[in-house]
Amino acid sequence: MPDYAHFFKTDWSYASLAPAQQAIARRYEALFRAEPDITAQWLADQLTAASKQLPGVTLRAFGEDDAGEWALVARDGAHWDDPDAPFDADAADITATLAVDDYRAAGVERIWTMLFFAEPLLAQVAAKARELDTSLSWVLQRAWQVGGSRIEGVRLGELVQARRVRESLYLLTDQWAEIKERAARDDTSMSSLVQRALVVALPELRR
Repeated sequence: MPDYAHFFKTDWSYASLAPAQQAIARRYEALFRAEPDITAQWLADQLTAASKQLPGVTLRAFGEDDAGEWALVARDGAHWDDPDAPFDADAADITATLAVDDYRAAGVERIWTMLFFAEPLLAQVAAKARELDTSLSWVLQRAWQVGGSRIEGVRLGELVQARRVRESLYLLTDQWAEIKERAARDDTSMSSLVQRALVVALPELRR
């Protein structure tokens, strides 16, 4: 079984890139962030491919898996290990710059998204997934399809006081974009919106 990364960071030298080069970096970063299971070898292969499209630019990544920490460098179609490569992880993080067009350009159809749920509500989602013999992500996606347009005025009631738990699930790319845009417009969180849709839709969900 491959060693999946517990975490990883990439450094595209983003601030020094021209706009067209930045678009390439965002497209690859979107590909990296859309899926939870990343290996060092897969990341090295993708960085190498990206470096062919960004000639003369040094790309870096570091991370950790069960085998230990690793540090990668890619440039001009080649990659190598370099544990001493300089890396400012905070300055290098371009995740916040990613938009739905970057995910679409990368061919991403679903996005692994970290959300917060009231613990009792997440238990209801899990129960519905067992009832329908499907995944938590399917329940969430279907709940947004069924209830997303009907959450105006919906309140979470006692769920607001419940313990919150973090769970990462897949949203379809268009759903992710819609929810993110609405959250910004309504000055709320994506988690709040999807929870309200779940309150509306869970009792109605069928396969």
